[in-house]
Amino acid sequence: MKFLLQRNAKKFILLLMVLFAGTLVFGSDTPDPNYVTIAGSLQSEVGSNGDWQPESSVTYLNYDPVSKIWTNTFTIPAGDYEYKAALNNSWDENYGLNGVFFGANIPLSLAEETPVKFFYDHETHWITDNVNSYIVTLPGDYLTHLGASGDWQPEFLGTWMQDKDGDGIYTFITTALPAGNYQCKVTINESWHENYGENGVPGGNNITFTVPEDNGEVFFSYDSVSHILTITDGAPKGNLNQAEAIWVNQDTLAWNINVEANYSATLHYSLAGDLAISADGIDGGDKITLTYEPAGLSQEVLAKFPHITGYTAFKINPVDLDKIPIILDGKNGVALFNEKNELLDATA
Repeated sequence: MKFLLQRNAKKFILLLMVLFAGTLVFGSDTPDPNYVTIAGSLQSEVGSNGDWQPESSVTYLNYDPVSKIWTNTFTIPAGDYEYKAALNNSWDENYGLNGVFFGANIPLSLAEETPVKFFYDHETHWITDNVNSYIVTLPGDYLTHLGASGDWQPEFLGTWMQDKDGDGIYTFITTALPAGNYQCKVTINESWHENYGENGVPGGNNITFTVPEDNGEVFFSYDSVSHILTITDGAPKGNLNQAEAIWVNQDTLAWNINVEANYSATLHYSLAGDLAISADGIDGGDKITLTYEPAGLSQEVLAKFPHITGYTAFKINPVDLDKIPIILDGKNGVALFNEKNELLDATA
């Protein structure tokens, strides 16, 4: 599902056609692959008989059933390359930059011959390497609860933190821990060589946290600039990197979410792209109020897009329609609040 933001009617129609064709894919929508290939302009440099070959076993990644991460390392000569992750020896399912289905090629520039390790997570579809991205893990005294053979292992990818949108904030979430008190640190590139402790201090004290109940959701967020790790009970509600709302016509948004009459919704937008989810909603930029439409989506809309039957309809107020060109030019998000003005969910 997508929140379709377009600059003109023609683009709007084309995007809706893409939506209707069902081209947006999430991890839960596709079965686990049997093969993942690094397919790109680097393949002939590491032994394949050509480039952009999704069927080449030379650049297969290897699957770890414990961490559920696919990896492999290839020594690549100096040069500028591009690649993607191709699944099951075909281009039928492939992921590019930022884990986007049929997304842009991922650039890789090497000043000298370099062993490059590639990583793919089928749950998030993030495909990256240890040149373009920090490989951030969270060794601690709890790793055996996640399936590791021992604790304090920086190479254990069961705690791999991911920065799929490239904003420098790496996140990891788990519900696998029993209630108790724990310690961890942040390590970079699967080694203790670069590690950060309390308050982002290099080699600093262990970071402590508490899980109040068995299998409670624990959310880890690492800022790669300040090196500070934040740990909270549960992830922030919503995800601005996952589009679940759909702009179905000029003044109507559809969202597959349950709403009561006393709930409220807001549409946020920012030309600077500085929107972020907080405990209070979506911070940054400007916003307009959306109106819940209890009658639901119109028959005209459902006739065009029957697959969104049952979605909740939100209307843009007539006084805000002249803001649409500005809204469409920047980053966008929709937030839903309950009768106490508590954030329930947010999406792009």
